[in-house]
Amino acid sequence: MILEAWGPNLPTCFEEAVAALVELCVDAVHARIVERRLVRIPAAPASELLLNLLDEVIFALDIGTNVAVSAEIAARDDGALDMRLQLAARGSVAPTGPAPKGVSRSHLRLDQEAERVHCSFLIDV
Repeated sequence: MILEAWGPNLPTCFEEAVAALVELCVDAVHARIVERRLVRIPAAPASELLLNLLDEVIFALDIGTNVAVSAEIAARDDGALDMRLQLAARGSVAPTGPAPKGVSRSHLRLDQEAERVHCSFLIDV
């Protein structure tokens, strides 16, 4: 499945990308947040940042008793990202589709303009 997201800046676009990925996998309307986890994404080109943070979200959707349902993303001065994942008890969300296995590098696209960032990516299920 190819997903798209956009926003006025990179962190907002990436938050929307996480939201799209989560929505593909779970219905989080009644999610009970039980954990907040800070994940630092090391500095890299913007497309690599996107790939790395999506991989972290997929890992958090697939492993453990808690599942990622949203993220707040902040850019750091050193080019890294801080991603604050909100995780819900697995029993408080309903699956809406198959669990994602990864993000295809060959279909990853990121376009940055003056006041808009757009990304698209292919999720392997």
